[in-house]
Amino acid sequence: MYSLIFFCVFILIPFVYFYYEEKSEEGFTSEGRFCGAFKYSVGFLFVAVILLLIGAFIPLHEYHPHNNGTNSSSEWIDDMKFIIDDLSRNRGEDALSMVLSILSSVGVIYLVIFTGFGMSSFPIGLIRGTRSARMEIERIQDSHLANQTKINALRDRERI
Repeated sequence: MYSLIFFCVFILIPFVYFYYEEKSEEGFTSEGRFCGAFKYSVGFLFVAVILLLIGAFIPLHEYHPHNNGTNSSSEWIDDMKFIIDDLSRNRGEDALSMVLSILSSVGVIYLVIFTGFGMSSFPIGLIRGTRSARMEIERIQDSHLANQTKINALRDRERI
């Protein structure tokens, strides 16, 4: 069950998000969108793994240092055994908790920024209003006429 959650949260959802973000840019084929989404998903997975490793090696539990002030190789081995035992006791839940806390904090920051922007820009957009359909059609027709004139000029130049 945990592996299914891990797959969805760290691989499937970021890939789908990045795949549909690539769709918004013009001129991308399905292969290009897939490659771009895969690239960004691997980058996201890399960052998540780095955060998991950092969370795994930062002990959140009380650690009792050695009484003598020397740093021998046996103390280093004891330290590594403590970290491994700690990881085996809680199965990396502390590391996963840290990653989720960091991602939640980033999400809250984005929510605060973009909600504030949206709440201020929405009334301004309502005050400004939109163009009327008649004016929009006239603008499109003028643009079409200008493009048609350019095309005719290019055709005349080719005939000469």
